[in-house]
Amino acid sequence: MLAPTLFTFSANAAVVFDSTGNNQDDDWEISSFGSASQLFTSDSEAGVISGLKLNFYYEAFSVATYTAQLFSDNSGAPGALLGTIATGSLTHNSAFNLYDVSLALNQPTLAASTKYWITISTTNDGYIFWGSTSGFDGTGVAANHTLYHDGIYPYSNECFLMQVSVSAVPEPSPLALAALGGLGMLWQYRRRK
Repeated sequence: MLAPTLFTFSANAAVVFDSTGNNQDDDWEISSFGSASQLFTSDSEAGVISGLKLNFYYEAFSVATYTAQLFSDNSGAPGALLGTIATGSLTHNSAFNLYDVSLALNQPTLAASTKYWITISTTNDGYIFWGSTSGFDGTGVAANHTLYHDGIYPYSNECFLMQVSVSAVPEPSPLALAALGGLGMLWQYRRRK
């Protein structure tokens, strides 16, 4: 027997930013000395990040760890830290690869149609390279064609190769609402006795 679902999703995951179809024509080094950030705009509904793919290359032979964090937008630059969305590790590889990032369980809720930044940092001395492109093709790319490197260099003629998917915030199902209403009436009835 299937248990009733207490929450329903109003929509499936929507890709809000996808530059991965463009040719990689540059890359940016992420090391213990600096981070890198990519701007994107959330979906037309409030939601949470449900998928993240990043184009990385790691040249050292040890293991590199990285952290992906979500920041608000502050007039075209990363603003306040909203939360860590993922941590991961990379081993040496000989070419750029598109990595499907394992996301943290508790994702910050994104407001509808709002600009955000994903920032990648590492504490390793080895260097992670994030592939970038000057191409403007792909979902959400032309409107968010800006990257930041080391927190001080804004570039509006390139973007990092990345894909971001957002799922709508789950809404209470009708069954859950009816159950809560019944519990409230039962509580009122017992209180009057």
